[in-house]
Amino acid sequence: MTSVDLGGSMVAERPPEQRNCFWRTFGAMGAGSVRGSILSLTSCAVGGGVLSLPYTFCLSGWAVGISAIVISALANIWSNQIIARIAIDRGLKNFDEIALVAGGKAMQKILEFMIMFA
Repeated sequence: MTSVDLGGSMVAERPPEQRNCFWRTFGAMGAGSVRGSILSLTSCAVGGGVLSLPYTFCLSGWAVGISAIVISALANIWSNQIIARIAIDRGLKNFDEIALVAGGKAMQKILEFMIMFA
C-alpha cells in the first residue's frame, strides 16, 4: 500500500486489485479525479435550479409550483423514453446520430450549437 500526499495529509492508496466498490465510492478523492469532476459538474448544474425553487414557489404559490414540477418531471420522463426507444430500435449510439436521423444535417448542427453555447 502506498501513501499519497493530498494537501499536507497523507492518504493511503490501495492497489487497483484491492479496490472494492466501497473503497472506490467512499475512498479519498484526489485532485482532478473523475469522481470529483462529476460531483463538481452535477452540483453546478443542479445548484442554480434548486436555489431558485423557493423564490418561484413564493411567486406562483404551492399548487402551481408543485403542478409545474410534476408536469416537468412527467415531460422529461416521456421525452427520455422516446429518445431511448428510438436509439435502441435504430441502433444509434449517441445524440449526434439521433439528431441526424431525426432532422438531418440541420438538426445535427443545431444540436452542436446548443451543446457549445447553451
